[in-house]
Amino acid sequence: MKPTQPLTTGPWGDFNRPLSRRMMELSDIVSFHSYDAPAAFEAKLKICEAHELPLLCTEWLLRQMRNDFQTLRPQFRDRKIGCWNWGLVAGRTQTYFPWGSPKDAPEPKQWQHDILRGDGTPFDAAEVAAIKRVTQSPPPTATESNYRGWESLALRNDLIELHIVPQIGGRVIQFKLGGKEFLWVNPQLAGQLPPPDGLAPDGDADLVMCENEIKAGRIGWLENLDDRRAGWKPHGLPRGDTAARGAYHSLVVADFDNDDDPDVFSCEIKGIRGDKPPRWFIWENRDGKGSQFVEHVILDANLGGHLVVAGDVDQDGDPDLIGKLWRARKDNANEGRNHVDLLENRVAAPSLQRLRVSDRWVTCGV
Repeated sequence: MKPTQPLTTGPWGDFNRPLSRRMMELSDIVSFHSYDAPAAFEAKLKICEAHELPLLCTEWLLRQMRNDFQTLRPQFRDRKIGCWNWGLVAGRTQTYFPWGSPKDAPEPKQWQHDILRGDGTPFDAAEVAAIKRVTQSPPPTATESNYRGWESLALRNDLIELHIVPQIGGRVIQFKLGGKEFLWVNPQLAGQLPPPDGLAPDGDADLVMCENEIKAGRIGWLENLDDRRAGWKPHGLPRGDTAARGAYHSLVVADFDNDDDPDVFSCEIKGIRGDKPPRWFIWENRDGKGSQFVEHVILDANLGGHLVVAGDVDQDGDPDLIGKLWRARKDNANEGRNHVDLLENRVAAPSLQRLRVSDRWVTCGV
């Protein structure tokens, strides 16, 4: 594989175990998550900082452990660490409840995740005021710029600097965090404009999204109607059966069938099951215009996915899929053990060109 963007895989749990150390050593950016109390959080942070790479904390908000905005958010700012927390508005996923809350439990006095109520008012007004103090000083700036031949807009504050290109849908082509550059473009693209990325071939970028962490989630795409993000038209992706889906997890947009248009991938996670064992899906963009998608089940082996990425692993000219689970379940097809799953895409093989999409995928390793 020859990635043109940085790679990261985030440790959790014991940061001193060999697997965690190796994950950080192989990453271009050190990403991690920790719900530990502040003292234990600080110990893990020092392990991450020793690699002298940009840091991203991907999960941390746990008010019951004093992992809150008043305690940790100023540390992230002062040490120039990127962070985001789980949840914004208390809603259908109910992540404001502590883990293990029973069904029909009353609203907890101390929320676990989320910041705002459904009507937009804050759970804790003092907390929101603290967030504003940290994020609004100094104010960000926006200036016209040029980055490697691209006419761009440079956005900066005391933590982040990024360059976006308005004429290609505001794509970010360079990103710095704490003074360290960690997102770059393929050098072959310098001075060139790439082709449009939208699902509908109209020259602007569209959005693909799915509901996760809930049973019977939906998946679809939002058509960008005017290239100014002022008008969006939702399109649901079709289902091949009436069975209630489990929680979708992972979302990949790629040309899986090598016909020069973007297709969509997602899979069901094991922990939140639907009416059937977890499966992996591809929605084929049949007409190249986004108006005729066809669903294909490419893996139906009781092996759910948590994080799945695409890449040409076997270097044959088409994107393959490799994924890992969240945690092992006793009822999975691998006898309750952990597993990593590689699906080889054989669409580029001449002898398979006339097969259906679902027949072109081979499970190579568990």
